[in-house]
This record gives sequence, structure tokens and C-alpha cells, in this order.
Amino acid sequence: MTTPVPQQAITLIQEFEGCHRCVPGSDLIEAYPDPLSGGEPYTIGWGTTVYPDGRRVRLGDTITREDADKFFVSS
Repeated sequence: MTTPVPQQAITLIQEFEGCHRCVPGSDLIEAYPDPLSGGEPYTIGWGTTVYPDGRRVRLGDTITREDADKFFVSS
């Protein structure tokens, strides 16, 4: 059984994590390399490195802000 994360906790984490790499002129967010390694793990949205279906995020992937929010609370 999972316990829901309180909205206050989600908001606080999102403030520190940030949702980076918005594609200019669109509502898409693109994957980016890890700042320390310059490569894997690739991240997208609010710090997602693995999608809910188990696939790893790859460079070149894009998602919507809505998906970024869903992935954040499902991981």
C-alpha cells in the first residue's frame, strides 16, 4: 500500500528541484544530461530519470508539463 504525498511536500520539492529545459515556443519539456556526469542519468521534468513504465529517460525525449507533473507524483 502506498501513502499519498501531501501537496505541501510536493510543492516544496518542486521549488528546489525545478522543471528545467522548457522548449521555447511550445509546451514541451526536453530531457537533459546529468549536470555532474554530463551524460546519464538523463533527466526530464521534475527530476524523472525513469518513466512510470520502467523505461529510462533518453536524451532527445520530450514530454508535456502535464506529464511531468504526473510522473513526479507517480515515482
